[in-house]
Amino acid sequence: MDYYDAELQKHRLDEGITRRGGFQLPLCDDARPCVDGRCPSCCACLDSYVREFLGGPEALARPWTRLAVAFDPTGSGEEGASPFDLGKIKGNMVHLSLSLQTPNSALIGTFGILSGRAGTGGGTRLAIEICATGCKDGLEKFVGDHLESQYKCNIQPLPLFLQGATSHRPILAEGLLCGYMERNLTAPDAAKPIGDEKLLVDLAQSYGQHIHADRLVTHGLVSGRGGITFAPGILPPLFRTSRHDQWAKMMGRSENV
Repeated sequence: MDYYDAELQKHRLDEGITRRGGFQLPLCDDARPCVDGRCPSCCACLDSYVREFLGGPEALARPWTRLAVAFDPTGSGEEGASPFDLGKIKGNMVHLSLSLQTPNSALIGTFGILSGRAGTGGGTRLAIEICATGCKDGLEKFVGDHLESQYKCNIQPLPLFLQGATSHRPILAEGLLCGYMERNLTAPDAAKPIGDEKLLVDLAQSYGQHIHADRLVTHGLVSGRGGITFAPGILPPLFRTSRHDQWAKMMGRSENV
């Protein structure tokens, strides 16, 4: 999602919240991003930061395995329900990261709500996407078995959309960090930003309050002012804390978001 899509989505979300009430988003501007996980602008900025690393020479020099799955932990498939338990899925993602770690591996895992495009199944799902290098074979079965044991529901693999690239190219195609995306859940398809005002508000309520980097799990990587780089054996997340001045200055805003 580019800068203009994110800003338009943020405007529609703010208007919808004003009309419907019930909750508020923190103030956010270019000088001091709010880094709230429900803010389309800040989330698109974080997504761009991760994609910049994955599209760079250091990441492209390694073979990667990619996986994306969706599931409905509530069984309802409806928008506007109680907030998803993001803490539980974060714990499961950390468990998967640790289980997949080898001495020289790296992993980027993201999760968020993915809405089924109208006419292609509809409804909403909690989705995760993993890009990993140096991980074990059978990634899809390993992840699916773990999630099924935790949620007791059907885990739906998302057909990979690779834009003509090989399966070994690192790519986060689902845009889950952006927060509000839709796609065909049953066929290879590019995720697209949601524009419907009511749906945006419903999904923001389903997310509940959180920091955007809470939906990002990694190992084998570190972050600095020069960007993300490989760091074999590193366990801590890229960002130990997200709500501080250094993070805001590092992320900033640009026309390339």
